[in-house]
Amino acid sequence: MKNDNVFPQISRTDMRDAFEQQRSAPLASDIVETVLGGLTKRELFAAMAMQGLMSGSGRTGSYKDYAGDSVKFADALIAELDK
Repeated sequence: MKNDNVFPQISRTDMRDAFEQQRSAPLASDIVETVLGGLTKRELFAAMAMQGLMSGSGRTGSYKDYAGDSVKFADALIAELDK
């Protein structure tokens, strides 16, 4: 067949092995902890907010403005999550 080299047959054993490897893969939370270890939730949320604010929203202002607003967003999110 023309596509034999492009779409090779996968045996049940290969599928089972791939499934087992997937189940033993690290969780996303483990990866985040490894990459972002040492950051508080507030710092992480502020960094994520700043990334969003600076990603082309058409907003203008100084870096200090972005930083202050990012922390305000982080604090607001934490307050809502604590309810």
